[in-house]
Amino acid sequence: MTSFDHVRTDPILDTLMQTQYLLFAAALFIGCTIVDAQLGARDPLPAVPATHSAASADDQQLFAEASRLYRAGESAGAYARFATLADRGHPQAARMALAMHKEGLSAAGQHRPASPGQLRAWEHSAADASAQRIAR
Repeated sequence: MTSFDHVRTDPILDTLMQTQYLLFAAALFIGCTIVDAQLGARDPLPAVPATHSAASADDQQLFAEASRLYRAGESAGAYARFATLADRGHPQAARMALAMHKEGLSAAGQHRPASPGQLRAWEHSAADASAQRIAR
């Protein structure tokens, strides 16, 4: 006999508590599912970047190709194209190149080369474009 054998619990109270736990778990699951669906619905790569409207047709085509490669999981080809565009001052490509560079440095065996000067220029390009959007 344990020290708790003399304690009797109310079966109705136990059922109510179990129901509360199940309702809480269900609400939490539904809430997480909704948030995940909303975040997953956003596409981080617009077809034509709004902040670089003066881009040449070649730049727009290269950006579209880089975006396609990125979506297909061909990160090396996508990074090379985004980096080329970022070096030309393309703000959306600069954001993508920076993100991929950071991701590549943290992934095992996937170093994506960029000089410190390139990284600074890409950061300024991306920041300037964001500031212009905010000012509008």
